[in-house]
Amino acid sequence: MIRLKKISWEFSFQLSKTPFPVFIYNVWFPYTKANMRETQEGNFVAVKNFASNGSCTRYSILEIVSVIPAHYALGSSPGEIEKAFPGFVVEAAKSARLDWEQEKPIEQTTKIKTQARPSGFELVFENGGHRIASEKGMPMTGEDVFLLSNAAINEVINKDLLTDKIPVIEPCELANNREIKVRISVEDLLRTHFGVFGFTGSGKSNLMSTLICSIFKNRNMKVILFDLMVEYPGLLIDLLSNIEDSYIVALDEQSLPGGLATSKYLLQNGSVEDAATAIVRTLLLPKQLAQFRDSYQVLLEGCFRPGKFVCIALVEQN
Repeated sequence: MIRLKKISWEFSFQLSKTPFPVFIYNVWFPYTKANMRETQEGNFVAVKNFASNGSCTRYSILEIVSVIPAHYALGSSPGEIEKAFPGFVVEAAKSARLDWEQEKPIEQTTKIKTQARPSGFELVFENGGHRIASEKGMPMTGEDVFLLSNAAINEVINKDLLTDKIPVIEPCELANNREIKVRISVEDLLRTHFGVFGFTGSGKSNLMSTLICSIFKNRNMKVILFDLMVEYPGLLIDLLSNIEDSYIVALDEQSLPGGLATSKYLLQNGSVEDAATAIVRTLLLPKQLAQFRDSYQVLLEGCFRPGKFVCIALVEQN
């Protein structure tokens, strides 16, 4: 069910100072501890816009990008606090500590100051129903602001994908709301270019592995992974083990998982156990899987079937 929860009555906007100007909207929420818990970065709010008319009400959907609890006795910036009389600042801070505990918005000195940016979508109420559409007008300054329910957020995030007619995968949830599954169209994913970017350890390889596993559940396909850090045998060991025509191909012995031990096995001069042990020892695993490193031994030994591991340099030598 679509639900709009009103927790704000103050709204204004300003133009951001960027090479490509966009509107950044200032939204002030009355402070309570409960409102502070609900008002988080990444949440969506709805504001009535200028495209509304007598038969159709349109709400622009904005995404909150910053949240700051503010107490006006302490000023609105560190610079103001530095200029104030120290004794006043200390007493104001003691008073603010009590105001932060309020469960009802009775103190006008406290506010939740947020900034929000346009999502490009709007929530349209018309003919007794609702729909998510491309934004037609700018939000009205001074209008009430509403938080979107999980049902409404789901419709925004997964626009046009909440139907059984389109093959989709659900590889993850929203970072700030684990109840919202993120859907991706399988067709769109396979037909377009995309990139995964992030700092070391942020989960790029894990996400790619999740995408690949999810896609394989929907259809048969061919995937080629260039694995320079020997990450994917640990993440996709189930696919490597269960899919008959899956292979690990190395250009030479240096790039072969397990190195010399695997090379000896392929030349029939070594054992499966030694090759699997060498791979397990050098597997680059995320922290969550590192504790299960020893469990990979049996799985990898089962993967050493004829033709499963191929070293091009050894093949050319023979």
